[in-house]
Amino acid sequence: MRDKISHDYRDVDESIVWNVVQEYLPKLKIALIEMIPKIENHDAFLDEALKSPYYEDLQYLRDTRLPVR
Repeated sequence: MRDKISHDYRDVDESIVWNVVQEYLPKLKIALIEMIPKIENHDAFLDEALKSPYYEDLQYLRDTRLPVR
């Protein structure tokens, strides 16, 4: 989808994009947040990533301490 949106955006079906945003991104977000504790030294990596202005909206992850499954 990224290639289509980036290079051929005139033919992008907006309803498909909106469906992905509504249906798949929330599930992906949850799955990714649940994976964070499984990364070795995840606290250090997370702290380093959150120093970047690109990730300033993700500061809530610093307080997310999910148990490793």
